[in-house]
Amino acid sequence: MTRGRRRQTGTAYLFLAPGLLLFAAFRVYPLLEGLRLSFTNARLGRASYQFLGLANYTRLADDTRFHVSLWNTAFYTVASTLPILAVPSSWRSR
Repeated sequence: MTRGRRRQTGTAYLFLAPGLLLFAAFRVYPLLEGLRLSFTNARLGRASYQFLGLANYTRLADDTRFHVSLWNTAFYTVASTLPILAVPSSWRSR
């Protein structure tokens, strides 16, 4: 790799660094922290919590309200996406 090419690569990484840091701070960290907390009995305002493992997920699998809400979410997603995709497709065929 030539010196000029290395310099261009370094400059590119310098321009990418602030965006990548913000992405990691505001997207990746909350996602991983939420995943970690989902294995505990943590509650808002309570400082202490215990590790429960998969107990939260087994309780969720047995909950009928969760199954209903999952079905409602899937139905809403399909029902709201299909018209958005169908309208432009129908105009394009003219």
